[in-house]
Parts: sequence; C-alpha cells; structure tokens
Amino acid sequence: MGSRNLRTIEEYERSGYGLRVECQCGRVAILEPRALILLGYRRRQRLSLARLATVLRCSQCGGRPKQIGIGER
Repeated sequence: MGSRNLRTIEEYERSGYGLRVECQCGRVAILEPRALILLGYRRRQRLSLARLATVLRCSQCGGRPKQIGIGER
C-alpha cells in the first residue's frame, strides 16, 4: 500500500477523502472537500491547505487547526 501525498483540496475530492481537521483543544472534525472548494469560489480565491488553516476556526474553543490530514468520509 502506497502513501498518499495530497497537496490540494481538489486532490482530496478526486481521491474520495474528507479533510480531518484537529484543533488545539482536541476536537476532530471531518470536512467535505466539495464544501471547502465552494467556500473558496465564494471568496473569489482558491483555498490552499495552508490558507485553509488560517480561515478555519474551532466551534468549541475558537482556535485554529493544529493539524489537517486525510479523513474517511
């Protein structure tokens, strides 16, 4: 089994994976890539994974993500 090196939100969508976002407080959420792609279109910019980390906030503590990775849908 090979390792996946997904660099863009679009690659997550094409591969059928969700984005696993972990907060500093320990909360974990699995986000749908399609919704994040549409969010980028509404903001008139393509959201990279690095940019996404500056946009997202935790619904519990309001903090930024500690880690973004592959999550099962």
